[in-house]
Amino acid sequence: MFYTDAALVPLFLLTLVTGLALHGAGHAPGHADRQFWALSHLVSGAAFTLAGLLHVGMHWGWYRTLAKGVGSKSRLTLLLSLLFAVAVATGIGLLLSRGGHHASMGLMHYKTGLVMGLVAFLHLGKRFRMLLRGLKGCQAARHPSEGPTSAVGGPDICRRRARHLPPEVTAGRRGRGPGGASS
Repeated sequence: MFYTDAALVPLFLLTLVTGLALHGAGHAPGHADRQFWALSHLVSGAAFTLAGLLHVGMHWGWYRTLAKGVGSKSRLTLLLSLLFAVAVATGIGLLLSRGGHHASMGLMHYKTGLVMGLVAFLHLGKRFRMLLRGLKGCQAARHPSEGPTSAVGGPDICRRRARHLPPEVTAGRRGRGPGGASS
């Protein structure tokens, strides 16, 4: 789980930067730059989407708790999830529409991406310390003298991270072993 969370940060930044560059290239003369940025945004966006879907899947227990109501801390995450869904849907729509030339959908994708970027920075800001602690813990556990590694090859300390999460986050993980793995 930790590696997926950590991968989301650079993939998000790459997708955001390539999207902004693609938008800028769309207003410039010539098509070479636009094609480069379109391909770059497509590749980074696909990788970000895959990592994002894995992230959502790993936190599915949290989404199931939404049926009980949305707490004040959860609103930002819920907003980010909805923006992610709209950005992915409009991105796929652009791919399926004749070469991506659908102005209103493209503008919606761009604006959703901008708002999602702002919300994602806020979301990341709330979790940045935890992410850094996880990075430091995983780095320390990589040295053989620092602790055992798990059967799947990742440092055991990274798998134990889920044990230290508050109960409302780990709800729905019953019947799973350390780090959310099935028992």
